[in-house]
Amino acid sequence: MSAGKVAVLAVLGIVAIIGVGLGGRYVLAPVIGAIEERETVHRGAYRIQAYEQFYRWQEEAAAVDTKLIGYLGRSDARSQTECVGLLAVRADIVAKYNAASRQIRTQGEWKPNDLPAVLDQKDKSTCG
Repeated sequence: MSAGKVAVLAVLGIVAIIGVGLGGRYVLAPVIGAIEERETVHRGAYRIQAYEQFYRWQEEAAAVDTKLIGYLGRSDARSQTECVGLLAVRADIVAKYNAASRQIRTQGEWKPNDLPAVLDQKDKSTCG
């Protein structure tokens, strides 16, 4: 075999190794990503943060509910505006809680059992 053929085969071998290596990364990326996700989700710090976050959201929603009680029976424009604003804040909190609760492979896996599965939205007719 001549030196030219050996050089061509060597270059083709190097290209093949690099191609398989890069291709392998793309083929294995979903599997590696899933493994890394599970490792992150099961770390103690993540579990504690997720667990505490559900309590914070539930407490924030309860605090807004307490404020909303003060608006019952009030019909002036300012009270209506403030009440609707509080309902929007509560809707945001409830949306975050409910979305996280549905994430059964990540954050939702660590939702405390003594909290509801989902939080209910308040109706806009609550104001006034």
